[in-house]
Amino acid sequence: MTNDFALRLRLEACDAALAESEARFRNVIDRNADAIVVVGLDGVVQYANDMADRLFGVEPGQLNGTPFGFPLIAGDTAVVDLIVHGAARVAEMRLVASTWNGSPVHLASLRDVTDLETLRRERTAQLAETMAAARLREVFSQAPVAIAVLRGKEHRYESANARYCQLIGNRNVVGQPIRDALPELAGQGIFELLDQVYSTGVPYVGTDVRMLMRRGDDGPEEGFFTFVYHPLREADGAVSGVAVVATDVTVSVRARIELEAINQQLHRQATQLEQQATELEAQFEEAQTLADQLEYSNQRLEKAIVAAEAARADAEKANRAKSDFLATMSHELRTPLNAVGGYADLLLAGIRGPVTEAQSSDLERIKRNQRHLLSVINDILNFAKVEAGRVRFELRHVSMNAALGELESLVAPLLLQKQIAYEYYCCDPEYTAYVDPERLQQILLNLLSNAVKFTPSRGRITVQCAATKDAMRVSVRDSGVGIPAEKLQQIFEPFVQLERGQGPALGGTGLGLAISRDLARAMGGELTAESKLDEGSTFTLTLPRRAPED
Repeated sequence: MTNDFALRLRLEACDAALAESEARFRNVIDRNADAIVVVGLDGVVQYANDMADRLFGVEPGQLNGTPFGFPLIAGDTAVVDLIVHGAARVAEMRLVASTWNGSPVHLASLRDVTDLETLRRERTAQLAETMAAARLREVFSQAPVAIAVLRGKEHRYESANARYCQLIGNRNVVGQPIRDALPELAGQGIFELLDQVYSTGVPYVGTDVRMLMRRGDDGPEEGFFTFVYHPLREADGAVSGVAVVATDVTVSVRARIELEAINQQLHRQATQLEQQATELEAQFEEAQTLADQLEYSNQRLEKAIVAAEAARADAEKANRAKSDFLATMSHELRTPLNAVGGYADLLLAGIRGPVTEAQSSDLERIKRNQRHLLSVINDILNFAKVEAGRVRFELRHVSMNAALGELESLVAPLLLQKQIAYEYYCCDPEYTAYVDPERLQQILLNLLSNAVKFTPSRGRITVQCAATKDAMRVSVRDSGVGIPAEKLQQIFEPFVQLERGQGPALGGTGLGLAISRDLARAMGGELTAESKLDEGSTFTLTLPRRAPED
């Protein structure tokens, strides 16, 4: 009995000591300058001091019994975001393990660091803005095209990169109005275009524009330029300046002019050759009718034949020169065009820094025009190779079923876009043609692409193949508007594009069908066309089934 009484006294003393210790602990928590929250292991708040109530924006005691809402990892320090009365606050939270009312708990200490965090974020944003501006200046200075920024109604130069200074003759124009800096542009419409862009806020794009520009001490000289005038706007949307992006295309424009002159010269030579041939025929008929002058006529005939051979040799030489020129020019033009496309991709990818939506749209236009011009140049190069006989053929037996089966996937996006029904009647797997597989695909893809181009939305395209003992025939039939009968054969002539039906002519070089027919003939085949207005067109490709020696 005595021992039980002593044990009870010790327990009561321990409880009193524990109660006194917890009271002191609670007093320390209540008097602490930081927000203190006691959180049970179940994540529920057991106690919060007055500073915690003020930090969370609640009435005293309102936090008790509510979920704490933050991860509980003893010894962890974290920055947490709070919303107090609709305003964002930031607090630094430290967690320690402790006991409360005899049970293990987490003691969360939170300190309001909103002002410090705001200052840190502002400094981080300023640093990012400074770095972005530095990157923008670097992109501006190293851009592969001429760029300048004009400010105000006077179009005063605010900045100009090295490529722009080089384009205008290495003149120092920063700080000057453009009318003072480039006086030779007066009367050429350039200043008026800038005024228009500044006043309306509508960009202007000029292509192959002729200008007289002073580049040295010898006075203005002729040049051709492709440029963009784009309005620069302030935060309120008001136009404050104009950005100028320009490219000197003088070399390419002059090359095109020279090419046109050469074509005209070749046309005149061909006309002269036709006239010479007509004269030779008249001389030959005269020689036959004048028996008494037979010997004399024979001599003249021999001389005429020699002259005709010389003329033919000259014509072949001129034709080879034309083909060589086309091939050389195509190669020379593809390199800068590929560079234009590459740099446009770099800018779009953000390699040189962020681009605006308007800049991205302009770059996409540059890429579309670059791809179109590159396609035109490739067509001209392929035509020059075919015409000059420089295309190599690797002939072998090719499964027509496999070749035709791949076509639909190549033009599927175009078919889907125009909602065109596509029907392909499979060939017998045993059907083969003795052809170059790459050239075969080039011909078939051209025929199918043309069919898609000239077939209206919701139309139909049908591809069929048939075989004889010696030949394979592939037909591509569309439900387009058709081709007039008197113009059917002209579609195979180079650089010829016809309007189908009453619709407008579509883009292209007019070389696809000419190249396809030449390739087919070079492999021992043929390409023909049939058409009726308002009923569509059918192109038939005939190919040999075996090698000539089989």
